[in-house]
Amino acid sequence: NMKDKGEYKKILRDAAVKHIMEGKMNLDLKSNNSSFSLPAQNAKGVYFIQIADIFNRTIYSQQLIVE
Repeated sequence: NMKDKGEYKKILRDAAVKHIMEGKMNLDLKSNNSSFSLPAQNAKGVYFIQIADIFNRTIYSQQLIVE
């Protein structure tokens, strides 16, 4: 859903809004894939994925449930 090319920050938080992982991603118009790898013993739970712009504004947020 993001239309502007550029560098973004991807953030993974748990249900208690604790910061789990962070990384950078570059967005271009052809393909945009990015992932997080969670250790199997800690993977179950509710997480929130956020994408932030260069001004640290959240432009995308999605809840993720791992069973």
